Amino acid sequence: MNPQYIAIYLTVLLVTSSQAGDTTAKAERRQILDARNRLIDIVTAGFYEVVGFEFEESEKLCRKIIDENKYVNAPSEISKNKKLLLKDCTQHAMELLSLATAGQAGNSHHALFVKYGLKEVVHAVNRQRRRLVDDSVRRIDEFVNSLTPKQQRKAIARNLARWSAQMKRATKVTRKMFVFRSFLRFYYFEGGI
Repeated sequence: MNPQYIAIYLTVLLVTSSQAGDTTAKAERRQILDARNRLIDIVTAGFYEVVGFEFEESEKLCRKIIDENKYVNAPSEISKNKKLLLKDCTQHAMELLSLATAGQAGNSHHALFVKYGLKEVVHAVNRQRRRLVDDSVRRIDEFVNSLTPKQQRKAIARNLARWSAQMKRATKVTRKMFVFRSFLRFYYFEGGI
Protein backbone atom coordinates (compact mmCIF):
# COMPACT_ATOMS: atom_id res chain seq x y z
CA MET A 1 0.00 0.00 0.00
CA ASN A 2 1.20 3.49 -0.79
CA PRO A 3 2.73 5.29 2.24
CA GLN A 4 0.91 8.50 1.29
CA TYR A 5 -2.44 6.74 1.55
CA ILE A 6 -1.51 5.30 4.91
CA ALA A 7 -0.52 8.75 6.18
CA ILE A 8 -3.77 10.28 4.89
CA TYR A 9 -5.80 7.41 6.37
CA LEU A 10 -4.10 7.81 9.77
CA THR A 11 -4.60 11.58 9.68
CA VAL A 12 -8.31 11.21 8.91
CA LEU A 13 -8.63 8.57 11.63
CA LEU A 14 -6.84 10.79 14.15
CA VAL A 15 -8.96 13.86 13.32
CA THR A 16 -12.26 11.98 13.49
CA SER A 17 -11.37 10.26 16.76
CA SER A 18 -10.28 13.53 18.37
CA GLN A 19 -13.49 15.24 17.20
CA ALA A 20 -15.50 12.32 18.53
CA GLY A 21 -13.76 12.75 21.89
CA ASP A 22 -14.61 16.47 21.88
CA THR A 23 -18.20 15.69 20.96
CA THR A 24 -18.44 13.13 23.75
CA ALA A 25 -16.99 15.58 26.29
CA LYS A 26 -19.36 18.32 25.11
CA ALA A 27 -22.32 15.96 25.25
CA GLU A 28 -21.37 14.89 28.77
CA ARG A 29 -21.00 18.52 29.88
CA ARG A 30 -24.37 19.40 28.29
CA GLN A 31 -25.97 16.44 30.05
CA ILE A 32 -24.55 17.53 33.42
CA LEU A 33 -25.64 21.14 32.84
CA ASP A 34 -29.15 20.00 31.91
CA ALA A 35 -29.36 17.87 35.06
CA ARG A 36 -28.01 20.77 37.15
CA ASN A 37 -30.59 23.11 35.61
CA ARG A 38 -33.39 20.67 36.49
CA LEU A 39 -32.03 20.60 40.05
CA ILE A 40 -32.07 24.42 40.21
CA ASP A 41 -35.64 24.44 38.85
CA ILE A 42 -36.79 21.96 41.52
CA VAL A 43 -35.12 23.97 44.28
CA THR A 44 -36.69 27.17 42.92
CA ALA A 45 -40.14 25.56 42.86
CA GLY A 46 -39.67 24.78 46.55
CA PHE A 47 -38.81 28.43 47.16
CA TYR A 48 -42.00 29.56 45.41
CA GLU A 49 -44.02 27.16 47.57
CA VAL A 50 -42.56 28.76 50.71
CA VAL A 51 -43.30 32.26 49.41
CA GLY A 52 -46.87 31.14 48.68
CA PHE A 53 -47.14 29.75 52.21
CA GLU A 54 -45.90 33.06 53.64
CA PHE A 55 -48.51 34.94 51.63
CA GLU A 56 -51.36 32.59 52.62
CA GLU A 57 -50.45 32.79 56.31
CA SER A 58 -50.19 36.58 56.13
CA GLU A 59 -53.56 36.78 54.43
CA LYS A 60 -55.18 34.52 57.08
CA LEU A 61 -53.74 36.72 59.80
CA CYS A 62 -55.12 39.82 58.09
CA ARG A 63 -58.56 38.27 57.65
CA LYS A 64 -58.73 37.73 61.42
CA ILE A 65 -57.74 41.32 62.09
CA ILE A 66 -60.03 42.83 59.45
CA ASP A 67 -63.00 40.65 60.45
CA GLU A 68 -62.81 42.19 63.92
CA ASN A 69 -62.46 45.71 62.48
CA LYS A 70 -59.10 46.18 64.16
CA TYR A 71 -56.91 47.17 61.22
CA VAL A 72 -58.65 50.54 60.71
CA ASN A 73 -60.79 52.63 63.01
CA ALA A 74 -63.86 53.24 60.88
CA PRO A 75 -66.00 50.11 60.25
CA SER A 76 -67.58 51.73 57.17
CA GLU A 77 -64.15 51.98 55.56
CA ILE A 78 -63.77 48.22 55.89
CA SER A 79 -67.05 47.39 54.23
CA LYS A 80 -66.31 49.75 51.32
CA ASN A 81 -62.78 48.65 50.63
CA LYS A 82 -62.38 45.19 52.10
CA LYS A 83 -60.38 43.81 49.14
CA LEU A 84 -58.09 46.82 49.06
CA LEU A 85 -57.73 46.68 52.83
CA LEU A 86 -56.91 42.96 52.73
CA LYS A 87 -54.27 43.60 50.08
CA ASP A 88 -52.73 46.43 52.13
CA CYS A 89 -52.86 44.42 55.34
CA THR A 90 -51.34 41.33 53.69
CA GLN A 91 -48.51 43.40 52.24
CA HIS A 92 -47.95 44.93 55.67
CA ALA A 93 -48.04 41.48 57.30
CA MET A 94 -45.46 40.16 54.80
CA GLU A 95 -43.19 43.09 55.68
CA LEU A 96 -43.66 42.44 59.39
CA LEU A 97 -43.01 38.76 58.78
CA SER A 98 -39.70 39.59 57.12
CA LEU A 99 -38.74 41.86 60.00
CA ALA A 100 -39.88 39.38 62.64
CA THR A 101 -37.98 36.47 61.09
CA ALA A 102 -34.92 38.73 61.05
CA GLY A 103 -35.44 39.43 64.77
CA GLN A 104 -36.43 43.08 64.30
CA ALA A 105 -39.46 44.88 65.66
CA GLY A 106 -42.02 46.43 63.38
CA ASN A 107 -44.02 49.64 63.52
CA SER A 108 -47.17 50.67 65.40
CA HIS A 109 -49.23 47.82 63.90
CA HIS A 110 -46.72 45.28 65.22
CA ALA A 111 -48.53 44.81 68.55
CA LEU A 112 -51.83 44.29 66.75
CA PHE A 113 -50.34 41.62 64.50
CA VAL A 114 -48.70 39.92 67.49
CA LYS A 115 -52.07 39.88 69.29
CA TYR A 116 -53.63 38.03 66.35
CA GLY A 117 -50.91 35.43 65.92
CA LEU A 118 -47.84 36.90 64.20
CA LYS A 119 -45.48 34.88 66.41
CA GLU A 120 -47.16 31.62 65.44
CA VAL A 121 -46.98 32.58 61.77
CA VAL A 122 -43.28 33.42 62.15
CA HIS A 123 -42.62 30.00 63.70
CA ALA A 124 -44.55 28.23 60.93
CA VAL A 125 -42.75 30.20 58.21
CA ASN A 126 -39.36 29.54 59.78
CA ARG A 127 -40.12 25.80 59.84
CA GLN A 128 -40.98 25.97 56.12
CA ARG A 129 -37.84 27.97 55.33
CA ARG A 130 -35.61 25.60 57.30
CA ARG A 131 -37.20 22.61 55.54
CA LEU A 132 -36.68 24.32 52.16
CA VAL A 133 -32.97 24.86 52.79
CA ASP A 134 -32.48 21.38 54.26
CA ASP A 135 -34.26 19.76 51.29
CA SER A 136 -32.23 21.88 48.86
CA VAL A 137 -28.96 20.87 50.54
CA ARG A 138 -29.99 17.21 50.41
CA ARG A 139 -30.86 17.47 46.70
CA ILE A 140 -27.62 19.29 45.88
CA ASP A 141 -25.54 16.74 47.79
CA GLU A 142 -27.33 13.84 46.09
CA PHE A 143 -26.67 15.42 42.70
CA VAL A 144 -22.97 16.00 43.38
CA ASN A 145 -22.53 12.52 44.87
CA SER A 146 -24.17 10.95 41.81
CA LEU A 147 -21.38 12.33 39.59
CA THR A 148 -18.19 10.44 38.85
CA PRO A 149 -15.06 11.53 40.75
CA LYS A 150 -13.81 13.20 37.57
CA GLN A 151 -17.08 15.12 37.16
CA GLN A 152 -17.01 16.14 40.83
CA ARG A 153 -13.73 17.98 40.21
CA LYS A 154 -15.35 20.16 37.54
CA ALA A 155 -16.55 23.71 38.29
CA ILE A 156 -20.23 22.72 38.08
CA ALA A 157 -19.96 20.23 40.94
CA ARG A 158 -17.50 22.31 42.97
CA ASN A 159 -19.82 25.34 42.89
CA LEU A 160 -22.82 23.29 43.96
CA ALA A 161 -20.81 21.68 46.77
CA ARG A 162 -19.64 25.13 47.91
CA TRP A 163 -23.21 26.46 48.07
CA SER A 164 -24.36 23.36 49.93
CA ALA A 165 -21.57 23.77 52.48
CA GLN A 166 -22.47 27.43 53.02
CA MET A 167 -26.12 26.55 53.64
CA LYS A 168 -25.08 23.80 56.07
CA ARG A 169 -22.80 26.19 58.01
CA ALA A 170 -25.58 28.75 58.48
CA THR A 171 -27.22 28.16 61.83
CA LYS A 172 -29.95 30.82 61.90
CA VAL A 173 -32.87 30.67 59.50
CA THR A 174 -32.24 34.24 58.36
CA ARG A 175 -28.66 33.36 57.43
CA LYS A 176 -29.76 30.13 55.73
CA MET A 177 -32.25 32.12 53.63
CA PHE A 178 -29.65 34.76 52.81
CA VAL A 179 -27.29 32.08 51.48
CA PHE A 180 -30.17 30.32 49.71
CA ARG A 181 -31.26 33.53 47.96
CA SER A 182 -27.63 34.24 47.02
CA PHE A 183 -27.48 30.72 45.56
CA LEU A 184 -30.55 31.41 43.39
CA ARG A 185 -29.22 34.82 42.36
CA PHE A 186 -25.90 33.23 41.37
CA TYR A 187 -27.57 30.76 39.03
CA TYR A 188 -30.38 32.92 37.67
CA PHE A 189 -28.89 36.40 37.44
CA GLU A 190 -25.14 36.03 37.51
CA GLY A 191 -24.93 33.18 35.01
CA GLY A 192 -23.23 30.84 37.47
CA ILE A 193 -21.75 27.58 36.34
